[in-house]
Amino acid sequence: MEAVAELKERIDEHAQTAFALNYQIAGDPELSGEEYRACAAYVKICRDRGWPVEENFTNQPTAFRARVRRVKAPVIKAAVLAEYDALPDVGHGCGHSANGAMSLLAALGLSELKDLPVDIDLIGTPDEELRGGKAMMCKQGVFKEYDLALMIHISPDKTEPNEHFLALSCYRIIFHGQAAHGAYDPWHGRNALNAANACHTRYGYAASACA
Repeated sequence: MEAVAELKERIDEHAQTAFALNYQIAGDPELSGEEYRACAAYVKICRDRGWPVEENFTNQPTAFRARVRRVKAPVIKAAVLAEYDALPDVGHGCGHSANGAMSLLAALGLSELKDLPVDIDLIGTPDEELRGGKAMMCKQGVFKEYDLALMIHISPDKTEPNEHFLALSCYRIIFHGQAAHGAYDPWHGRNALNAANACHTRYGYAASACA
C-alpha cells in the first residue's frame, strides 16, 4: 500500500503536465502518420526530464522511444505505450490526445518510485487509426525484449484494468475436410468438424479461449 500511496502522490505532482499535453494535442489534431508536432511535444518533455530518446523509432518518423527508468537488477522490463493521432474531420474524438497524455503521466509517476524493480520505456505509437504503428513495431520484434507492455484508453464512465489476454498466445486454425459420396465411398470422406472437436478436446482451455 505504501507504493500505491507514493505512486498516487507522484501522479498528482505531474498531473498538470499531462493536462497541458492533452489540451495542446487536442487543439492541434494531426492525422495518422503525420503527428510531427505531437511527437515533438512528447520528445521535449522526455528530454527535459533527462530521459534519452530515440526519434524516428522503427523508421516511423513520428514514433519515439524514451528510456524512462533503469535499475541495477530489473525484475521486469516494461513498455508504456502512448498514442496521439487524430481522425479526419473529427479530430481527437477518439481521445488519443488524452490516452497518450495519461500514458506519459503513468511513466512520470512510475519513474520516481524508489523501490520499483522495473526498467521502463515510454514508446510513442503513431498511426493508430490508419496503418497501426504498434503493428509495425510488432513485425520488427520490438516487444520481444519486454515482459509487459501497457497503454491507457479513456472510458466515459469507468476505470478498470483489462488484462484478459496477458500471456495468451492466440492461433487461428483452419480445418479442411474432404468431400465424399455418403453411399458410394463414405470412407474417403474427412469431416473437418471432427478434427476441430478433437483439437478442442486435446487442448481444451486454450482452444476454447481462441474460438
